[in-house]
Amino acid sequence: MRSFIQVSRDIALLLVRLVTAFILVMHGWARYQKGPEELINHLDALGVSAPTVVAWGTMAFELFGGLLLFCGLGTPIIGLLLLVQQVALIAIEKWEHGFLVTEGGYEYSLALASVGALLMVFGSGRTGMDHLFMNDPIGNEQRLINDADPA
Repeated sequence: MRSFIQVSRDIALLLVRLVTAFILVMHGWARYQKGPEELINHLDALGVSAPTVVAWGTMAFELFGGLLLFCGLGTPIIGLLLLVQQVALIAIEKWEHGFLVTEGGYEYSLALASVGALLMVFGSGRTGMDHLFMNDPIGNEQRLINDADPA
């Protein structure tokens, strides 16, 4: 039974990681295509200090962080950065609009922050490249299926 749970966890982490990577890359690419000026002006209007640095940092994180996440490299760090980014977005812009995303609220950002927390704690699982460089953060065995486990 333990093997089934471990494999299920790895598959779930793979799906979460790939979907989140796709979301990040698509957001970063869309920002890049529009040009940084639009994001810089938006951040400046919100009163963010150093809006140019924050805009370029956001685009770089979304593009390159998404690509790293796709490969499963640095997953806990990318998860932490995603959590911080989304909490900051909620605090700076979304909170005053309430919960519902249809009204400009923080619903979507809260979901992404939760995904960031999940990836920060559990990493990429055994399907990511992180697995090649570090131990499993919750101490599971390194094999996908433990043959000695009676199921």
